[in-house]
Amino acid sequence: MPATSKACASCRYQRKRCDGGCQYADLFPASRFDEFQNAQRLFGVNNIHNIVNSVEPELRKQAAESILVEGNIRKGDPVHGCLGVTRRLKWEIDFCSKQLEDVNRRLSVLRQWDRESQSQRQGFNGAVVELPPLPPSYFSNGAGSVGSFYGQIRSNPVSLDVI
Repeated sequence: MPATSKACASCRYQRKRCDGGCQYADLFPASRFDEFQNAQRLFGVNNIHNIVNSVEPELRKQAAESILVEGNIRKGDPVHGCLGVTRRLKWEIDFCSKQLEDVNRRLSVLRQWDRESQSQRQGFNGAVVELPPLPPSYFSNGAGSVGSFYGQIRSNPVSLDVI
């Protein structure tokens, strides 16, 4: 038998001769025999054929692909199968959604902080606030002079008699 007329996976599994008119040759090529075996263990050959035949002709390729994928997933996880994959993906989506909410919440706090700091900077209008100069006696450290502004006030008290 030439390599081009190799039996499809379905016919090979059933040990049938696969002629050129086999309806499963396009759906289950010989190169995917191991995948077909996994699907056969899950569904059975007759059920695979019934599923494929019950689907509209333009959707048969997608149905066959789905059957093969489900068989591979079941081989990898015999207990949970496709449900385990679905649950894990849902958990990952929920986890990433919560992380995204947290990041967005932190980002909004930082944006608010930035807006407040910008408004404070704009409130000054670029004006420089100058303090009054200190008296020269504050800096003098000579003999007989007072060493600080506080000392000067102590030595020359101001009268608070206003009334």
